[in-house]
Amino acid sequence: RISSVIDQVNPSLEWLNHARDKLRKLPSIDSSEPCIVVAGSPNVGKSALIGVLSSSEPDVASYPFTTQQLHVGHFTHRRRRYQMVDTPGLLDRPMEKRNQIEMQAIVALEHIGSIVLFLLDPAEHGGTPMESQQNLLSEVADLLPQTPLLVVDGKADLLKIDTGINPVSGHICVSATEGFAIEQLREELVARIGADVISDPLLLPDGWHREDTE
Repeated sequence: RISSVIDQVNPSLEWLNHARDKLRKLPSIDSSEPCIVVAGSPNVGKSALIGVLSSSEPDVASYPFTTQQLHVGHFTHRRRRYQMVDTPGLLDRPMEKRNQIEMQAIVALEHIGSIVLFLLDPAEHGGTPMESQQNLLSEVADLLPQTPLLVVDGKADLLKIDTGINPVSGHICVSATEGFAIEQLREELVARIGADVISDPLLLPDGWHREDTE
């Protein structure tokens, strides 16, 4: 009888072990800290951008879906820690046709972002036409009407842009490989999120400490 019971519950135990292993691999995201979700089509340079903006070191390779799960990196500005979440590449197709990796990105976009940084590849170096990228951008904007959205152009080195602003689109234009306009982008993200804005000079944001009271 005991062996029969074990046989009956064994599939459930195996499923629980599998689920536990999956959960252990999920990144830790602190809900008390600002969170920047980086989204965009495959091969536009999302992982490389997070690599230069934060302490994260995601795998970077020139093929779709190189980021197989969410990765979290961080950077610090004025003692405030900012999280950056690297999402899998999103394809420009109906929501119901998305695969499991793409759905991870949708969950991230819907639930954890203080702001969404949508990265475009105007040079189309990654293989996705701009029309498809723009369609995806519109879908993300419709999906997250309450979440601030910052559109950034990548591959500035390929576009031969050296001012930090794409004169055609008006977007901040960066190059992760050259480290171009990265600090300009970081400052814009911090300003858009506004986590460091203090309405009362005697009050500090959560997690900060006044030295004169210690």
